Amino acid sequence: MRSDIAPALEMPERITAPPAVQDHQHSPLLRLAPELRNRIYHFALIEASPIRINVDHHEHPGLLRVGTKIRNEASGIYMTENTFELECHDMRPNLPAQPLVFWLANVPRGKIDWHVTGTSSWRHLLTWLKFYHEAGRYYLQLRDTPVPPHEHLICMMAFCTVRELKEVEWDAVEAVLEFHRISLTLAGLDWARH
Repeated sequence: MRSDIAPALEMPERITAPPAVQDHQHSPLLRLAPELRNRIYHFALIEASPIRINVDHHEHPGLLRVGTKIRNEASGIYMTENTFELECHDMRPNLPAQPLVFWLANVPRGKIDWHVTGTSSWRHLLTWLKFYHEAGRYYLQLRDTPVPPHEHLICMMAFCTVRELKEVEWDAVEAVLEFHRISLTLAGLDWARH
């Protein structure tokens, strides 16, 4: 290798990205009319197929991480006009807790397709019920899933119980749900045991 070329091939010790454009006067995208920006956001962010959200893919697309103004303008389009897929095995979502809470709190009802596999689990259902009690907004969607109808009914009754007790402290709600679980166990429902 020639010695006069070698220094040019060496990597710098630290590569720095150019600073993000903070002033919207300097951003070509933000200088466009809002109607044009919305069309660009639609082309860039709307997917024809559901977007799978899982352990490996739960971040926002790059466009929503460019800057605050673009994120504020475009995230509503991304979250409301796409459909998202979440996997749930044994009633446990395939996603860490913090991203799960974010997605459930920000994606409108009906925009998440649940892929439920495995068996029902009272312990994992209790986690969903607690989230519903605290957030008051979202719960596990079991419609059009392989969950047997009687288990679906039991889950919905548990969610209704939590909804009716939303002003009560979680510890008291959990005690009521424990009586619910015991009655199911006595009735012979195996999955209520775990």
